[in-house]
Amino acid sequence: MILDKLLDSEVIPSENIIASVHEEELFNEANTIRNIRTFERSYESANNDNDIKKIYEWHNKLPHKYCVLISGCNPLLSVRTIDNFVKQFVEQEEENLFAVFEKKTYYWNKEGALITPWPKDQTIMNTKAVEPVNEAAHTLYASRIVKSIADPGLP
Repeated sequence: MILDKLLDSEVIPSENIIASVHEEELFNEANTIRNIRTFERSYESANNDNDIKKIYEWHNKLPHKYCVLISGCNPLLSVRTIDNFVKQFVEQEEENLFAVFEKKTYYWNKEGALITPWPKDQTIMNTKAVEPVNEAAHTLYASRIVKSIADPGLP
């Protein structure tokens, strides 16, 4: 479970972990069983797919300057990867970071035309020879928390 991985982190202090959840079972798992602070999301936030203000309703309510979002829907995500991501974010000058991974494959558009450049001198479809692309991992995001004017006292 992602909460156990976060508690095993060598980089993230446990007091800085906040689980943003709506479902009662997840809230109890985080808050009661693992003693992790929680932000109780609204039903609307947890079930919205297109309004970033509703999805991230917590954006100006957390007592932190920066936030790292870690999706709990990636069972193969390791503590090491999480720690390396957080270290990179803290050490860089930019205020945003999201995870990407390199992928070597072939892609076609919806009309069926190959959009991946065919490797020179290749007679077969070989992913070892194709030019890699970077794909959003949709698992790790980090950024500054933008505070609203209504909450000037938060750090």
